Amino acid sequence: MLEVRGLAVHYGKALALEGVELEVPEHSLVSVIGPNGAGKTTLLRAISGLLRPSAGEVRFRGGVMNGIPAHRVTRAGLVHCPEGRRPFPEMSVADNLLLGAPLWPSAAEAQARLAEVLALFPRLLERQPQMAGTLSGGEQQMVALGRALMCRPRLLLLDEPSMGLAPRVVAEVFEAIGKIRAMGVTVLLVEQNVELALELSDAVAVLDHGQLVFRGTPAELVRDARLREVYLGVA
Repeated sequence: MLEVRGLAVHYGKALALEGVELEVPEHSLVSVIGPNGAGKTTLLRAISGLLRPSAGEVRFRGGVMNGIPAHRVTRAGLVHCPEGRRPFPEMSVADNLLLGAPLWPSAAEAQARLAEVLALFPRLLERQPQMAGTLSGGEQQMVALGRALMCRPRLLLLDEPSMGLAPRVVAEVFEAIGKIRAMGVTVLLVEQNVELALELSDAVAVLDHGQLVFRGTPAELVRDARLREVYLGVA
């Protein structure tokens, strides 16, 4: 579904990504892990059109996405849920979610999509009239995920969905990600909680200093003693 070939990204003269090669098959969940500053967020931003690559190619469902504005990338079904949750704090939960509905559906379809999201996140059902800025961090993450799902993504890019959340809430968020995947949505996940990410993943890529140093299955990563020690912290 997604093919990244020879991707490079610069910030001014600084090279953030170099020669990244990555594939995300349809109906799979692929995780990207690595240390802070490795370029993981940059990779997602380049894929979703928020950054213009210096070199290389991003192909989604056979079409080249390079140079396409981010809003058109979203309309094509490639939806980015960025780190940091970022709700509109002085708008209600319902309005935050409805902002994720693309421009073309009818009002009836938008409401149908909203009902699907609220079924996935029952806690938000009772929070609909509440201002999003008054929600807990976990609830705000549910709003962010729900807003992305309102676009009916074929491929969902998730950037650090567990960041800053309590362990109990992290478990709830990952349970929701599992349900999203079961709905048939393909997922590319950047995540700091490596153990939980590997439990859900069909494949994993390790990014370090802007370069991919490993691509394979979670089992293959765990079997590699050097990678296991460096990136999983297990000797």
